[in-house]
Amino acid sequence: MQRIPLSPAELMRLQSACAEGGGVPEPVAAGEAFRVRTSGGVALARACEDGTFALSPSAFAVLQKLRAAGAQPTGESAVKLAGELIIRDGRRCFYCDGEVRGEDAVVERLLSRARGGSDDLANLALACRPCAGAVCDRPIVQKVRFRDERRLRRSAA
Repeated sequence: MQRIPLSPAELMRLQSACAEGGGVPEPVAAGEAFRVRTSGGVALARACEDGTFALSPSAFAVLQKLRAAGAQPTGESAVKLAGELIIRDGRRCFYCDGEVRGEDAVVERLLSRARGGSDDLANLALACRPCAGAVCDRPIVQKVRFRDERRLRRSAA
């Protein structure tokens, strides 16, 4: 189980998202915020003493998708940010150093909002969609390790 800090609003969105697509709410045990049976297993959130929530693997997967979908700037602000990143870094993915074009481009937060990151340009990088999806909400140290591994594989090929 992954321990994650969640706001009350994020917890409610997570519960709703787990129940979408045929998820069946189940009775909760003591300390559980919600329990939903899904096609991928039981999505469960249990409150921890330190104020975080322990999430089952299926609930954590749904949370990652929610955060990835909700974390992207849209419209004019996304175009402006991407343009500034292209000027600064070129059309290269921060992680794999591959060329990034069109809808494959993602504005990536190196330190995610969930971990206290901001929308400041110093915290943003351009990434390809596959790499951005692979790192999702990892700590920054793991993101840099992922980048180093991807670039090493790319140079070896």
